[in-house]
Amino acid sequence: MTISQTIADAPNNAFQLLLFCIIVYFMGGFAASAGAFFSFYLIVLSTYFALAAFFRLLGTLCANYDQAARLAGFIITLMVTYSGYLIPVRETFAILTSLGSN
Repeated sequence: MTISQTIADAPNNAFQLLLFCIIVYFMGGFAASAGAFFSFYLIVLSTYFALAAFFRLLGTLCANYDQAARLAGFIITLMVTYSGYLIPVRETFAILTSLGSN
C-alpha cells in the first residue's frame, strides 16, 4: 500500500515541486540556463522522494502516528545536528561521528 500511495502521489508532488523550484531558483538568482535549472529540480525532487520514503517507512514500522512522529522528530534532529552544518564533525562526540562522517 505504501508503494502504491507513493506512485499515486508522484505526479501531483512533482508538479508542486516544479512550481516551488521555479520560484526559489529565480528568486535566488541562480544561472539562467535550462540545464542548471533542471539539475536543481532533479536534486530537489530526489531529496523529496527520499525523505518521503523515509517518513513512509517510519509510518509503516510504527504502531500509531504518535510513535512515528516522535521517532521522526528525534531522527531528523540527529541527522541535522550531526551532519556537519550545526556542529563541525571534528567537535562531535566520538561515538556519533559515524552519523555525519563523509
